Amino acid sequence: MIDFFDIKQNSAIKTRESGIELLRILSIFFVVVIHEIPTFLPYDNLFVLMGRIISWPAIFSFAFITGYFLILRNNGGNKVKRFLWLSLEIVIWRILIASIYLIVTSIVEGYTINQFFNNFFGEIILDLFSIRFWYFWGIIFIYLVFPFFASYLESNYETGKKLLKWILIFFFLITIMATIGSLLIKVLSYNFSLYDDEYTFGVVLFAAILGGYWHLIEKEKRLQYNWKTQLFALAGLIIVYLINFSFAWWLNDSDSALTYLNTLWYLAGGFYFLIFKGFKFHSNFINWWSGLSWWIYVLHNGTYLPRGWALAIMRTTSLDLYSCTILSILLCYFITLVLVLATQNFDRFVFKPYIWLSWKTFWVKIWKYNKSPNKIKK
Repeated sequence: MIDFFDIKQNSAIKTRESGIELLRILSIFFVVVIHEIPTFLPYDNLFVLMGRIISWPAIFSFAFITGYFLILRNNGGNKVKRFLWLSLEIVIWRILIASIYLIVTSIVEGYTINQFFNNFFGEIILDLFSIRFWYFWGIIFIYLVFPFFASYLESNYETGKKLLKWILIFFFLITIMATIGSLLIKVLSYNFSLYDDEYTFGVVLFAAILGGYWHLIEKEKRLQYNWKTQLFALAGLIIVYLINFSFAWWLNDSDSALTYLNTLWYLAGGFYFLIFKGFKFHSNFINWWSGLSWWIYVLHNGTYLPRGWALAIMRTTSLDLYSCTILSILLCYFITLVLVLATQNFDRFVFKPYIWLSWKTFWVKIWKYNKSPNKIKK
């Protein structure tokens, strides 16, 4: 893991402006809102509808920021190896955290061995490869592709920029056609649930490419962000929200406005970026907190992960449904935050200096022994 606790060594904490980092923190919080808000209340509830539509651009803002920073970051070294280690680390932590909760639940509920293993493989292992976990594989794919693109841009900037532009146009056309298609499907009274937005190709990739391309334009044009830019972006946001609220009301179906195929949400994510980019301030604390957002993104959602924990806790209360909804959102976010902090500390102070180093030393000794002349003679 990245050592978020060592502020002296983490250059991003010391150098980045905090406006974008604050947006990243808020984006992840509203991603949690999207997942938690319909837990106790029906989807057609006005509170749920407004909460989800207001929160929806968070997905695209987060991906936009990710692409914005990654497009020019070539860290060198073995990029595939780094990507594989990152993926493995995330998968291991998800399995460990979920397994601990499953064990406790099994003891409390009196699960049999068969029930335990059915839940372990069905809700923990297979969940990693289900369509419900698409958001993880979408964002992790960005971390695989963008470092190679950053390397290519260093030696072939103009060609790489043109390639990025055409990829962006390709994704834009796909989403435009998909948006029109989803609208026609609803107008023709087709079952929209069959046209599931979870199967959309490149949901977060498109937003990330848009963020990366914007970073190139920003550097070339030396764009200045000020109150005029913020006012322009705010006007754009208001228009996007008005259109999508009208869309939901006209079709009497909030899922039509919330679908990932709605191209306007990509623009909304960009508008939010312009607004927060205009806030010129620096805070080590905000930048440090923002660094935890990526792990909150991949660890919060799951039956035996904080989303499930918050749901279980709120079901034991006698609060009204609205109070349960609000508290479950806050619980899910802060439980995940505590877990991320715990895993980061464990990784820094226990795993790396003791477990990982011992394991690495052990296998290095075996490798050297097998390669030694005495071993070959035998």
